Amino acid sequence: MSKKPAPYQRQVTVSGSLLLPFGSTKKWELDRIRLQYASTSGLHFTSDVPFVHINKRAKRPLYFNDAPAIFNMPKLFRGVDGDKDERKKIILMRIKNAVSQFMEGATKYEHLFLDHYFAHFLDSYDYEVEYTDFVGDKAQAPLWMSGLLPIPQVQIYCEDPLDKRFSAAPSNNFRVDFGFWTGKELVAVEVDGYEPSGYERDLRRDRMLRRAGVDLVHILNKELEEHGRRVITKLLPGTVMNTYYSSLTNEEREGASFYLYASSSDLDDEIPF
Repeated sequence: MSKKPAPYQRQVTVSGSLLLPFGSTKKWELDRIRLQYASTSGLHFTSDVPFVHINKRAKRPLYFNDAPAIFNMPKLFRGVDGDKDERKKIILMRIKNAVSQFMEGATKYEHLFLDHYFAHFLDSYDYEVEYTDFVGDKAQAPLWMSGLLPIPQVQIYCEDPLDKRFSAAPSNNFRVDFGFWTGKELVAVEVDGYEPSGYERDLRRDRMLRRAGVDLVHILNKELEEHGRRVITKLLPGTVMNTYYSSLTNEEREGASFYLYASSSDLDDEIPF
């Protein structure tokens, strides 16, 4: 008589993907993102908490154009009237408001950062460029629509390199104010006050995030107050600010590059939304 087999247990790692909960999702609620079914076309997930799925192998940035899919707002870009400039303002305002809906408990400085970020793109060029949309199809859109989409209050799971206990699952979960996926890396932006008591905790978190391949940018509240939109053009890395004109010719790119890196002291810091 054959023995009864032991209970079957197996763990499989599917590499090349990121699942990033965001918004008001509580920490350690990753189990609410559930595998619904598997087919020859891929793995299909459902979730009752907001999250972003990123295919790292595709090396495709997360654009403004992805906002309807990411925020589950399919009608976000519908019913926009007016001339080209007015439509641009309305669409950017809608995207900014969609991001804001997932910023529960955010400080006024986090909202100020968001205001300046979208105001920057309101003043950007209107070239038509080809891009790859969220489902992999080619499409045409104004250059400003290929700006990177800020993911608010994004959660990142990572390991502590000094932890002596081995675990296949990350033992640390950190929430950052905004995340930007560039197609190659995750850029995290933290809008900070002056909190010397939290220095040791922040240092440990920053070290783990950087070791996990996250480019971390700190922006101080007082810098937003004193420098306004210059914070966007001067402190955000080129991997964030340069993505939206990457499809231009060298000649066109030179003009856009001048706009991005020229002094913004002459720009009006009034929020136009």
